[in-house]
Amino acid sequence: MSKKAIKLLAIVIAIALCIGLVSPLLYSIAFSAPPTETVSEIEAEITRLNSELDTAQKKYEAALALEEKILQDSNTRLQMICENGRLSYLDIIFASKSISDFTDRIVIARELVEYDKNMITSIKSVKDEILSAKKETEALVSELEKTKEKLENTQM
Repeated sequence: MSKKAIKLLAIVIAIALCIGLVSPLLYSIAFSAPPTETVSEIEAEITRLNSELDTAQKKYEAALALEEKILQDSNTRLQMICENGRLSYLDIIFASKSISDFTDRIVIARELVEYDKNMITSIKSVKDEILSAKKETEALVSELEKTKEKLENTQM
């Protein structure tokens, strides 16, 4: 073999070795997913989520307080019914002593019916609001945990 052939063979072997050593590195660089978010972006997301979570918790607590007030009002109404005996709306109307008393009692009965309907509607809407606020809070807590986990993985 000539010196030229030996040099050429040495160059080919060197290139093959270089490609063999460098190709795994190039492959890992080419196919590794670049971090999509920086640490500061993730921390900003955590701050935003904490703020939203505080707001959701305040909304939940306000709904619970409203529910307590409405339940106290309804309990007062039930207590009045129990103390005054079981009167139906018709009993109120037909206990009238005159025509003017009759019309006044009709107005009172309508107002009581409307009050009772509003009370039931209020209780239902507050229950829905509590459920919604609870779900929102749970979703934010879950998202916050995932974001914190992402931050830990990014910092490693």
